[in-house]
Amino acid sequence: MSCGQALGPLIQLIFMLVTDSDNWSLASLHIVLMTGLIFFFLGLPFVCRVPRGPFAGGKHADPPRVSGEGPWWVIPMILEVSFVVTALGSGMTFKFWPLFFKEDYNLNPAEVCAVNLSMWVGIAVLARLSPFLGQAVGALPAALALHMGGCALTFTITKVYPLPWVIALVILRSGLMNASTPLLQSLVMDKVPERHRGKWTSVMSLKRMTWSGSAFIGGLLSDSHDYRYAFAITSAVHVASGLLIVPVMVLQGRAAAAPAAPVCEAGGAALDT
Repeated sequence: MSCGQALGPLIQLIFMLVTDSDNWSLASLHIVLMTGLIFFFLGLPFVCRVPRGPFAGGKHADPPRVSGEGPWWVIPMILEVSFVVTALGSGMTFKFWPLFFKEDYNLNPAEVCAVNLSMWVGIAVLARLSPFLGQAVGALPAALALHMGGCALTFTITKVYPLPWVIALVILRSGLMNASTPLLQSLVMDKVPERHRGKWTSVMSLKRMTWSGSAFIGGLLSDSHDYRYAFAITSAVHVASGLLIVPVMVLQGRAAAAPAAPVCEAGGAALDT
């Protein structure tokens, strides 16, 4: 998915260089936006042909109940709350990187596209590498370390001003913040009974809504102070979301020291409807 996201800035970059529209005029930007819209509609038929996933129906065995973890929904619910809080913070920052580089560093559109392209490539690379770190130290410790590393880099960006360093920090920060997602999402899916995974995945819409809606807050913070102030607030919000991983680690630690409980045919959970 990250590689697909990188195609957008890549196509924009090539289009601007070929058509000599590397400027911030509304006419040039309208052409670029219309080009992206055309590619969006061209891709829709392929999305509609994606086959249904394995969670679309049928009877499946529930994951075994593990003593010490509580009902099956406890760990997924904590992690989903962490995801939503993370999305709240990210929405205040991610959409403002282009404006930040335009306003604070006077980058032209092609340079901004190059930075965006590098960000998505970095996200794709670190998302591929994070499972290896998870296998080495454990999924939750790895996810917590990656998340907190991203928080530290977000705050560092507010104190660093040379452009090359800022670009490098933004690329690495974006990669680290997104690298923990596959590890945590895999744990969520392991805990959710298969017959509920389709419904549980629908929670993604809440995360996307939070991510989009919080851009309004980021805009207010940027206008009332500056972009770096909004980035500092984002860092604090992300620290709070990262701390929610700690109780999950505690529950997992208890479960590791306890034998697995027998599987409950009815799902054995208060939210299992």
